[in-house]
Amino acid sequence: MCQLLNLYFKNFGPVKEAEIDLRPLTIFVGPNNTGKTYTAYYIWALGALEYRYDPLFFTKEPPLDRQCIEYLRTHFLKPLKKSNEIKFSLIDYANSECLNSFIAESCQYMTKTFFSSIMAVGTRLKNLQKNFQAKLELNSKRLNQKIGETKFNFKVRIGPLQNVNIQKETNKTYIIVKLGEAIDGKRFRKGSKKETEVLTHAYFLLSNILFLYFFRKSTVIPAERTALTVAFKDIYQLRAEETFRNRFQPEKFSKYPIPVRSFLNFMYRLLETGKTQSFSEVVSYLEKKVIGGKIELERVKGIPFPSIYYTFPQGKMEIHSASSGIKAITPLLLFFERARPEELLIIDEPEINLHPKAQLKLMEALTMAVNKGLYIIISTHTPYLVDHLNNLMKAYTVYKKIGNKVKKLLDEFDIPLDSLISPKNVSVYLFKTDGKVENILDREAAFIDWKTFGEVTMDLETISARLEEFEKSEFEEVE
Repeated sequence: MCQLLNLYFKNFGPVKEAEIDLRPLTIFVGPNNTGKTYTAYYIWALGALEYRYDPLFFTKEPPLDRQCIEYLRTHFLKPLKKSNEIKFSLIDYANSECLNSFIAESCQYMTKTFFSSIMAVGTRLKNLQKNFQAKLELNSKRLNQKIGETKFNFKVRIGPLQNVNIQKETNKTYIIVKLGEAIDGKRFRKGSKKETEVLTHAYFLLSNILFLYFFRKSTVIPAERTALTVAFKDIYQLRAEETFRNRFQPEKFSKYPIPVRSFLNFMYRLLETGKTQSFSEVVSYLEKKVIGGKIELERVKGIPFPSIYYTFPQGKMEIHSASSGIKAITPLLLFFERARPEELLIIDEPEINLHPKAQLKLMEALTMAVNKGLYIIISTHTPYLVDHLNNLMKAYTVYKKIGNKVKKLLDEFDIPLDSLISPKNVSVYLFKTDGKVENILDREAAFIDWKTFGEVTMDLETISARLEEFEKSEFEEVE
């Protein structure tokens, strides 16, 4: 199943109405100030569990659904009172509507907090939240499939229950919950404070476990990345100095939207985050085809984050001395070195400071990453990325039919075979100035109708033709 989820919006800032079919690669195009970034950041917020209890994000937990609490009382806590080890069905929990209730409550709560807390810390934008409605639908078939495929084993605290071991094996649809000590039935009697606390924590834990099948981790690489890649150490130092003087106030210090703050935290923690090999081929491709070198980290004694260097055949320089294109692509390389399949990456304007040829190679790298299991959302203003995505989808469909001839064409233009992408894995949406959002991908034809760029091209051609007419008529008058 290529569809991840469906997202519905009404009165979302500049967006009057939208229905987004999120696929492994989702592209947002359109004029400025039409809601592309807002939409991408809303999707990020749904999966950014590390910020769910941030006081600048969710000031309190969403309310609990009574039917779900009763379901957990019957199928989770009551069996645990009888035995220290139980089997709890994730499939049954999802089908009981508890997961849908959790998602609906989270969406409803975020409609009240998104603009005032997530996008603009400490500012008042309540007028943008007026009549804002959001609805999210998961792909149930894909959820059932992922439940079967996934395995994990971890210890967690569920309210007053400590050292709770939760284990799941591949091809099983249930988890094994094992307590470190028996439950005292008198202390956890129905309606007691402790029982309510256990049921509340279990509700969020189990719902998050299921929701993470769609959003295991969300990372934003914002349009501000070029400056922040250079300045993140200075920002950290200023923050540390304010903290040392007992003057640090998070709500006043950083006016960045929380997704951008998340990017800064990603940069701060580079040394703590181990590298993976999941997307090593993508990293190598970007190094060879886009930057002609490597991005390396060097640990500085006494400083908790690294210095970033760009190394190339002629030498080595710290990132602040590198070109703007190198600065812009650096966070993407650092992310790919640490990413795992089924994470969500949101890139705002990936084309920033890149030559058109480099943009084509960047799109090839992104589709390679999608084919290797990454989920990507792109907000873009360039026709080069969209045009080349058209090529990669069309090449995929034609290669399936005739093979070798397409391979020769790919070799001629230095396009890797593993960058070809199925149209089933792609969604493309045009955000319009009238507040409407239009699906502009014809999957059967493997074609994106990007009229938003074509209209500009036509205007340029018209202006040029008219100027030539003026010049010609002036010349004839002189004669």
